[in-house]
Amino acid sequence: MEKPDLEKPDPETPGPKKPGPNIRADDTTNIIWDSDQVVVSLRNVRKGAEAEGQKAIDWYWRKKGLKSWPSRAIQFSALALTALAGILPVMVQVVKEIWKFPTPPDTGPIATLCIGIAAALLGLDKAFGFSSGWTRYVLTATSMTKLLHEFRLDWIAMVAASAPVPTTEEQTKLIQRAKDFISAIQGLVNAALRGATTGG
Repeated sequence: MEKPDLEKPDPETPGPKKPGPNIRADDTTNIIWDSDQVVVSLRNVRKGAEAEGQKAIDWYWRKKGLKSWPSRAIQFSALALTALAGILPVMVQVVKEIWKFPTPPDTGPIATLCIGIAAALLGLDKAFGFSSGWTRYVLTATSMTKLLHEFRLDWIAMVAASAPVPTTEEQTKLIQRAKDFISAIQGLVNAALRGATTGG
């Protein structure tokens, strides 16, 4: 007896929806269980779990740009202003010696202003979590990607070891593996949210 292909695409399964502003679960109608079509039902469970994981991954990669650009701009500006505060007095003294300026401008207030602006920018970055958020989004997305690869390989291994039409026990194990994967994805989402609220 030929073993049904649990990895074969199901033409009746609807395609992915357009990404929204938030991570939203798909409709449950996509993974309703049909006891007369165990293989198709298991395939839909796998595809549904993968879709949930991939949707979360895509969301974090897509949203990281909202954090990365402000973070880079703030870090660069703070660095440039701090460097200017240290270099400007030296440059004025060098120009004074070369051009023999009798009364060079006082660089103290300008240097203090540069340092103050740099500190304000760093405070803004910390208050709105641009740098920490960017890092958190990347780490969350890469961790989710790792979980997705593990889930796919585990599913293939479990299918390879199962009967042509998986037994009730094998069905339960496959469904539990999908449940564990989705729970792990949601755990990472919750951890990222806690990190955002606590400033971690």
